[in-house]
Parts: sequence; structure tokens; C-alpha cells
Amino acid sequence: MSRVARILLWIEAAICFGPIAFVVSLGLLIFPVWTAMLLGATVGTLGWVDGAGITMWEVVRAMTLVLAGTTGLIGLIRVLFVLSSNENRPGSSRATAIMIAIGLVALVSFNLVDPPRNTASIVVYVLLPGIGSLHLLCLAGVSWVVRRTAAKQSRV
Repeated sequence: MSRVARILLWIEAAICFGPIAFVVSLGLLIFPVWTAMLLGATVGTLGWVDGAGITMWEVVRAMTLVLAGTTGLIGLIRVLFVLSSNENRPGSSRATAIMIAIGLVALVSFNLVDPPRNTASIVVYVLLPGIGSLHLLCLAGVSWVVRRTAAKQSRV
């Protein structure tokens, strides 16, 4: 892959996944607070605030989505590094595919539970990550096939 293609690939990833990565990073920042809330509610030292309308399961769901989204972003970065490298051997594609699948499930469940209400939110939280995921997975699949074929031909 040429230098220009690598730069364009990383720009595409930043545009498609930047907003959702920002949301996940905010979730990671608040994660210790959620953990303290759950521990306090479980031990009984902290009374659960019923007036806010937030249940313990909603906090657990948010924590799960943040962890799954982080896993998906790590898988995405692995795909970007594989696509950017010039090595002829394919990487660990099974682990990366599982990580991306976990991230996509988190993205879909995030959008199903709290659907976007305006056009900008639909574009940022649904269309850009969805189209970006499909494009990067297609590029990774083609790259994997080409590298595997090159590796087989070099052994012969």
C-alpha cells in the first residue's frame, strides 16, 4: 500500500469512527464512577437514587457497551495496522474478526436502545461507523486473500 493510500485510510477511519470513539472514551472516563455506584449499591453503603430514574441494570448496560465498544475499536486499530503494513503474512484474523463483531454488536445495541433522534445523530452514530466498518472489512478481506496467495506462491 502506498504512503498516500495509508494516509487516506487513517483519515477515513478518523472521520468514520472519530465521533463514536470520542463517546467511548467519555464512557471510559466515567467507568470508575459507574463501578463505585455499583459497588456502593451492592454493599449497601450508597443508597440508589430512584428519583433520577436510573436503575442498576442501566448502569450495567452502559458499562457493557463501553467495554464492547472499546474491544471493537481495538479490533479496528488492528485492522488498520494490518492494512497499513507491507508484510506478506496475514495476522491473527480470527481474534480481530471477533473483536470487530463485538464492537458492531455494541454499536447496534447502542442505537437500538437509544435510537438517534435527528439526522446528524443518524449520520454520526449509524451511517459513518456502519459504512466505514463494511469498507475496512472488505479491504481487510481482499488484503488477507492477496497476502495469503503471495505467501503460498513464495513457498512454491
